[in-house]
Amino acid sequence: MKYYLITVLTAVILLFMSCSDSPEKVLGALSKVRIEPSDCQNCTRCTTEFSCPREAISVKNDKAVINTESCVSCKLCINDFKCPYGAIIDYADVIRPSVPADLYIADSNSVSLTLSFGESGDDLNKGRASYYRLQMSRYANFQPDTVIYEGKDGNQWLDIFNLISDTDYYFRVTASDEAGNISDPAEIKGRTLPAAKGALQ
Repeated sequence: MKYYLITVLTAVILLFMSCSDSPEKVLGALSKVRIEPSDCQNCTRCTTEFSCPREAISVKNDKAVINTESCVSCKLCINDFKCPYGAIIDYADVIRPSVPADLYIADSNSVSLTLSFGESGDDLNKGRASYYRLQMSRYANFQPDTVIYEGKDGNQWLDIFNLISDTDYYFRVTASDEAGNISDPAEIKGRTLPAAKGALQ
């Protein structure tokens, strides 16, 4: 217990010495600073016009990122620099993306269904979600299920082949963000046409 208290006290002292001229910045930083990827415009000002004392900010794949192991959440990048696009945020990402939009059955025949869905907002309606997952099942409880699509892009138009004629299929699509928060699902039921019919229902 004594060793733990000494370690915590040392860490607090180092925080004050390394980054912040204001104790409130450190003591109020209960969550890590983060950068919202969908707001980042790749201006690189957070690295060219601002010098993080911990060298925690870098630009990778055209997006600014914060190394969470180096960052001590002193918030100088928020209070002293101020990102022109508001991409540097001082709260933990606990907000789920919005439900993926516009899920519908666009076409059907006896052996295939065409499914479409739109994008999802990150932090509900702000920004864009970073990952989508589409499941298909013969059962409404999705047990068992098959993953039809996993990827970074919304606005998908998918043809699903080799289905059984005159049969119900259930589809569920969810969106997730870079922090791993998962949206509520969008769900829909589609039915293939009887084998004798091959037209759009």
